[in-house]
Amino acid sequence: MGPRTIGCIAAATLFVCSAGMVRAADLPAAPVYKAPAAAVAAYNWSGFYAGINAGGGLAAADFLDPDCNLCSDTKFQTAFGTAGAQLGYNWQWRSAVLGLEADADWLSVNASKPFGLEANSLGASVSFKLDSVASIRARMGLAVDNTLIFVTAGPAFGYFDSVTHLGALAGVPITATDKAWHPGIAAGGGVEVMLTDTVSLRGEYLYFMFTSADNAAVPATVSCTPGPCRMTNAYSVQEARVGLDFKLGN
Repeated sequence: MGPRTIGCIAAATLFVCSAGMVRAADLPAAPVYKAPAAAVAAYNWSGFYAGINAGGGLAAADFLDPDCNLCSDTKFQTAFGTAGAQLGYNWQWRSAVLGLEADADWLSVNASKPFGLEANSLGASVSFKLDSVASIRARMGLAVDNTLIFVTAGPAFGYFDSVTHLGALAGVPITATDKAWHPGIAAGGGVEVMLTDTVSLRGEYLYFMFTSADNAAVPATVSCTPGPCRMTNAYSVQEARVGLDFKLGN
């Protein structure tokens, strides 16, 4: 192979390589793939909040004559309306939400009736009045997008102003008054929907069970068999309500 042939081969090779480089430069760049950004929760339930609520329910009461002085018992089941306010804090981790809430509600419970058939001839009667309930409850829920499904429970208190008129002895009226706060427990659940970053709408059901109380009749000089005159009162409340909550701060 002569020098001229070798030169031709070298020139042809250089031409082919140059053409390949030009074609490679014209090709589009290979796409660059990046790892997706970490998902960020669209709604944040964490933080302090305050709100208002309104609703209604059914209040139950048992007025019991434990010593059978008049051998009469009277029961109530009374519908009521309610309005109040709540204050709380939520802490969110992923889709789990834990919280603590305090609330206070006014109730329109006020009813009266005769105290049993056997006591009607004595003019005996009872009045059932419940002014307000309050509770401090833990909340535990599951957040799905802008919706929180939760259960709740904690100690509760109810303020009662009930009176039992047991008739009269020698013209002296005999009454047993239950005007006091009763401790108890509240439990229930509900659903809350976040309307904006700072406002949410809730619907919930709560059941209140209060401790019973013995109430001595007055005047104390009146004696019943086998001992002092007294009444035992027991109460419970079922409440359904809706409310608006407003986040405080970010």
